[in-house]
Amino acid sequence: MIATLGAASWSVAAPPPAWRALQGSHLPDGMTERGRLRGAPPCLKTLRKVGQGHDAAWRLGTFQADGLDLEINVALDKNPAEPCCKLQFLAPHVGTVGDDHDGLRARRRKAGHMLLASGEDESALRGMRIVEDLRGRGLSKVLLAVWLRMCLDARVVPRTREINKPLLSLSLSRFGFGPTNNRGQVVAISSATRLRDCRARDFRGYVAGRTAYVRTAFEPPRDTAALDAAVESVLCDGLRLEASPEELRRALTLRGGAMRRQPSRRTAIASAGALSSTLLRAQPERALAVDSATSTLSLADKFARSAALAQDDRMPISLALRPSYGIEMPDVAYPPYALGRWTVTSTLRSVYAPAGEALFAPGRNGTEALRRARTAEPPLVYENRWRRERGEPGPAVLDRGYNVASISRASMGSSAVQNVQEDGPNHRTIVLRPAGAPPGALYSADLRVVARRADPYPFEEERPALFACAETTRQTVTTIAGEKVQGSPPRAPLIKEVETICTYALDPSNADVMRGGQRTATFLVPDAAYTGDPSLAEMAASRLTRAPNGQLVAVDVRVYDLVYTRVAA
Repeated sequence: MIATLGAASWSVAAPPPAWRALQGSHLPDGMTERGRLRGAPPCLKTLRKVGQGHDAAWRLGTFQADGLDLEINVALDKNPAEPCCKLQFLAPHVGTVGDDHDGLRARRRKAGHMLLASGEDESALRGMRIVEDLRGRGLSKVLLAVWLRMCLDARVVPRTREINKPLLSLSLSRFGFGPTNNRGQVVAISSATRLRDCRARDFRGYVAGRTAYVRTAFEPPRDTAALDAAVESVLCDGLRLEASPEELRRALTLRGGAMRRQPSRRTAIASAGALSSTLLRAQPERALAVDSATSTLSLADKFARSAALAQDDRMPISLALRPSYGIEMPDVAYPPYALGRWTVTSTLRSVYAPAGEALFAPGRNGTEALRRARTAEPPLVYENRWRRERGEPGPAVLDRGYNVASISRASMGSSAVQNVQEDGPNHRTIVLRPAGAPPGALYSADLRVVARRADPYPFEEERPALFACAETTRQTVTTIAGEKVQGSPPRAPLIKEVETICTYALDPSNADVMRGGQRTATFLVPDAAYTGDPSLAEMAASRLTRAPNGQLVAVDVRVYDLVYTRVAA
C-alpha cells in the first residue's frame, strides 16, 4: 500500500468486533451495520435490553448491601481480535437516591466496569476500572465477587489475562486465585498508581508486608467450595440476578442461541444433514452407545485398558469420551524421580477409530487414512526436561516450552521451530516452519490447556512408583503468510482438542530409566463451525461423534510405549 500526503483524506474502515463472528450469519435488523445496536444478538436475545446505540446494554441483576446500590448490565465490546464483553456497574447519581421526578427512575452513572474475554467455556478478566470518587470503598472485591458468582452459576471457568495492577492482584488472591507465570514479579503494595513506581522484588524472594504478583495471569483455586464460600462472604445475599444460569452462560461466553456462521446457506446445512445420513447408512454398526464400563476409572486404569486392546479390536466408547473435568490444579506435580533431562523413545503401539473408520479423517477416505496411520514407522526420539517449580525444593514440573520445541524438531525437522512463547503452564504459542513446507510459509500453533488431572501419588501399594496424569489441549494452527507467500488469503485455522494421558514408572533395577505409556485422543471441536471454517464433511462428522449423554467421542486414539533414559548432567 502506498501512503500519500495531500488535501484528500483516506478513511479506512475499522475491522468489525470479534463477537459478531460468534452470532451466526443472521444478525437482527439494525445490527448488521457498524456501530448500530438497535436489536440484540442471539446470545443476549432473552435478556432485558437497557439503552440504545453506543449505550446499549442488557440487564443481568442488581446488588444492594453495605451501602451500595448497583445495577449490573452486560455490554458488547468492540475488540476486533478477541470476543469480549463488559460487566457494567451503575450507581445512583449523587442526590438522586429516592427521587422520582415525573414517574421516572432515578438516573444512574457508571461506577465501574470489568472487561472480560469470552471463551467457549471460560470468562477471562482482562481489566477493571472503578471511577475515582468510589475507590477505596472495597468496590473491587464486590465486582469480582459478582463476576465469580455468575461464573459459578453459569458453569464457566473464571480466569484472567495478564494482570499488572497490584491492588487487583491482591483482591484476586483473596479469592484463592494463584499466578500462572513463574517469572512474574512480586511488588509491595503502595499508594503508587503505576506499575513502574512499585517496588519490584524477585519472584523467588521474600517480601515483608502486603505484596502482590504482577505481570502474570491468574488461575482460580482448585477448591470450588472454598471459592463459593469466599464469594458469598462478600455478597452477603445482596446479589439479585435476573438472568438464569443458561442466560448467564450465553452472556459471558457470547455463544449460544445462534445458527453457526459457516456455512451460512440453507443448502449447505441441508447438505451436511444429508451427508450425516449417508455416513450413518455406511456404518450401521456404529451406535455410539456407552457400554457398562465405569466413567470413574483412574487415569492409569484408563490407559491400561486402552493399551490392552488388540490393534483390530473396537475401542469401547466409554474409553473414548471427552473428559468432563476441567483444570483441577495449576500445574502437574511430578514425582521427584522425574527431575532432570531425559531422552525419550516413543514407539507407536496401536491406532483406533472409536467413532468408526468413516469418521477417522472427515472429508477423506477414513479407511485408507486409518490403514496408513497403522503402518509401522521408526520410533520418535526427542528430549524431555523436568525442573523444580520456581527453582525451589519441591515437586518436579515439566519444562513445557523446552519439551514442545524438542518434540516439534524431532517430528518436523531440526530447523522447524522458529519461536516459542509461554504464558504460564496453560498456554504457549509456537511458530513453525516444517521441513518440506512451501518456501516462506510459517505456521502458528496456539496450544491452550482446557483440562488437567492427575492420579493420587503414590497410586497404590502394588505399584508405588507409578504416576499418571492427563491434559486436554486445544490446538489452533494458523497459516502465516511469509515473505515469499503472496497472492492468496490465509487459510482458516485448523482446530482440534487432544487429550493426552501419560504414565510413568521408575525402573526398579535402574534409577536412570523410566518406562511408561502415552495415549492421545483427538476430538472434533464443537465450535469449529464458526472459528475454523470446516468442510461439510467435518460438520456432519461433528454431529455424529456424540454419545447418547452428549459427550464428544474421539475420532482418533493412539497408544504409544515410552522409554525414558536419563541424560548425564
